[in-house]
Amino acid sequence: MSTAREPTTTVGSEIIDMASINSKTGTFPQVSYTAHDGEDRGKANPINAEEFISALADDQRAAFSGTPDIVAVNMVDGKTGGLTLPAMITSPSYSTGVGFTGRKRHGVHVSAVMIGIRMDIYTGVLDKEWRENSTASATSIAGRLKAIIPDMISEWLASTSDPNELTRETKMSIHRQNIPRMAVLEKMLSDSESTTKIEELGKLSANDQISLNDWIVTVLRSSKQNFMSVIQTLSAAFHLLYQPPSAEYPAGRLVKILDLLTEDPEKLSIMVVSEQMSAGPVRTLPLTKVVITGTSTTEYREGGDMKDGRPTLGSSNVVAYPEGEFEGGSIQSFGMPPYLSSIVKVNANGLNLEPGLTGSNFASNVGAVRRDMNTYITEAIIEVCKYHAKGVYANLALSNAQAQLTTELDVSVRAGRRYEVTATRKDGSDMIFTGVVTNVTHSMKNGQDGAVASSSIRFAYLEAKGFTLPLD
Repeated sequence: MSTAREPTTTVGSEIIDMASINSKTGTFPQVSYTAHDGEDRGKANPINAEEFISALADDQRAAFSGTPDIVAVNMVDGKTGGLTLPAMITSPSYSTGVGFTGRKRHGVHVSAVMIGIRMDIYTGVLDKEWRENSTASATSIAGRLKAIIPDMISEWLASTSDPNELTRETKMSIHRQNIPRMAVLEKMLSDSESTTKIEELGKLSANDQISLNDWIVTVLRSSKQNFMSVIQTLSAAFHLLYQPPSAEYPAGRLVKILDLLTEDPEKLSIMVVSEQMSAGPVRTLPLTKVVITGTSTTEYREGGDMKDGRPTLGSSNVVAYPEGEFEGGSIQSFGMPPYLSSIVKVNANGLNLEPGLTGSNFASNVGAVRRDMNTYITEAIIEVCKYHAKGVYANLALSNAQAQLTTELDVSVRAGRRYEVTATRKDGSDMIFTGVVTNVTHSMKNGQDGAVASSSIRFAYLEAKGFTLPLD
């Protein structure tokens, strides 16, 4: 690690001995630091037992009051600039020795209040007019959520009539706590509207839009402990990535992984102390193609064979990515995304099948039956399946192609961003690749002789210079 530069970390007027800031995709940044009373780094003032216990009691009172202490942790690398993390203190502790005391603090970014959002209380049936309105049918997933969530709440407030007074007041208390947390979620969704557009969703029929929105409502209502589990479920279904909060996006934002992998990366030049790199998991047969099956498990083949007077069932449609001919390798098969499974099931139940159709009677009506079935396996659904296949392919191909680099402290590196990396070793050689930062930890240790600092950066979706995964 280099000591040539003079990095610093400050938290108010406290004297910082050690500090680290960790940020990774899918969750909120965390901070850990130790501090002491005194004027000099590495040299602390003594503290007596009474002061020690009093400080510990203050921390416990703050923790159980529901309003934890909030501090601003400022880390400067002396090269690219500074990083400020507004953090809620979540786990204070103390240690003492001969002639010193140390205070240790763990904290999480203030936007983590979103974890406490409880959507399960917002029950009730949303009317059909709302479920098919144009706003709730937006191509942007963040835009849909911005339309769906307020209407869920409004519908619940308008229809709340629980005869149990205690239950009613408990739910209203939860709702009141949700309000400021929802403001943070609103900011995150607003910053994500332009980066979560899936044009294929906008082509679905009105009935399919209703089924899709109903699935989203079901997922939202599953949040009882940690609302980020809802975000993770939606992200997995629609191939999104949560970029943790930054100065530019204080509540974080969601982005489409496919856009992240195909748009121009940011530039990053770093001095590498150590590195580990992997091209991905070893496979006996390399990944060649992803297919999505089940897009039509009940489609009758045109001119198909007859058995007992009934047409035989045709094989299910297969959507593949990449398209076209292929040789060798492995073909990985997956079912439809969960929101499409819901759509097909709902519409299949609504087929116009008359009871008692058997034998030749059934055969004579097969044309009409086939037409009814084809109304729910639409080209729009096939297009959404193609998007899903492409997302699954990219994830299987590159998510485990990783690099772990240790560098001089560089607080400009952000989790969730894709970089073209020029990584210079001390012997002068360069490594060049592109990759998405999935985890970065900035660390610093102060002593009487100065500060020692570094950044540990993990990349995924790595593409070495000379290789690009074809994602048309």
